[in-house]
Amino acid sequence: MKLRGIELTNIRRFAGRRAVLSDLGDGITVLSEPNEFGKSTFFDALHALFFERHRSSRAPVKALQPHAGGAPEVAVDIDLPQGRFRIHKRFLSRAQARITDAQGRLIAQEDEAEAWIDRLLDGGLAGPSGCCGCARACWDWSRRATARPTGRIATATWGRGATCCRRLPERST
Repeated sequence: MKLRGIELTNIRRFAGRRAVLSDLGDGITVLSEPNEFGKSTFFDALHALFFERHRSSRAPVKALQPHAGGAPEVAVDIDLPQGRFRIHKRFLSRAQARITDAQGRLIAQEDEAEAWIDRLLDGGLAGPSGCCGCARACWDWSRRATARPTGRIATATWGRGATCCRRLPERST
């Protein structure tokens, strides 16, 4: 998956406005701006898009809402081997999730869109959207996730000490 663009609408400091990062190319993209410019907001919104259900009212989703209220929206354009797709979620008020292709044709919506995202992230039905997955810790940019092996179990810790684990593959002898 290659991220090609991110669009935020009505999120935190962008209350009642759109903020767009577009034309993201191959390789490394660096966001370099002064403090309070909105860099962490983009990462938190990206995290919510991939790891929070559109109907969620959990703290990470509520934290996206501007002080004036309203429904935060996040959309990304991604390239996959099958083509370009847009993933769009609206949280809190009139929540929705949609996946469209490059021509704007609807691929999936609501719970089917959440399942599509789970499959995209290789999480299956117990994937990262809506549950604790180690991939989630890797995506929790602003909270400085750490991962470490502990015997044959890898643990990842993020946020306020939340931890998840997964069993490592057995070593071949």
